[in-house]
Amino acid sequence: MNVSTRDGRDGRDKRGNTPTENRLSVALILNDLAYIKEKIDLMCKAGVDQDTRLTKVERLAWAVTVAVGALGAVFIPIAVAAIKKWLELP
Repeated sequence: MNVSTRDGRDGRDKRGNTPTENRLSVALILNDLAYIKEKIDLMCKAGVDQDTRLTKVERLAWAVTVAVGALGAVFIPIAVAAIKKWLELP
């Protein structure tokens, strides 16, 4: 049995919820928010991991490009000179 307050109300709010129901609703909402935060944190971690992998691949691609460019700068003139000599061109 609810005890009436001085203004004639029995502790219910405008929607008819008791303070215990309100505390329970707040606890459930906080639990849901904690779950959502945990899932967002997992998604962010997955995003960071994906970014790390993409960065590694990008660095590898740059390294391969630089290596191929350097080797090409050295071996292409040598190959052209050898072909010119083989074909007896000036």
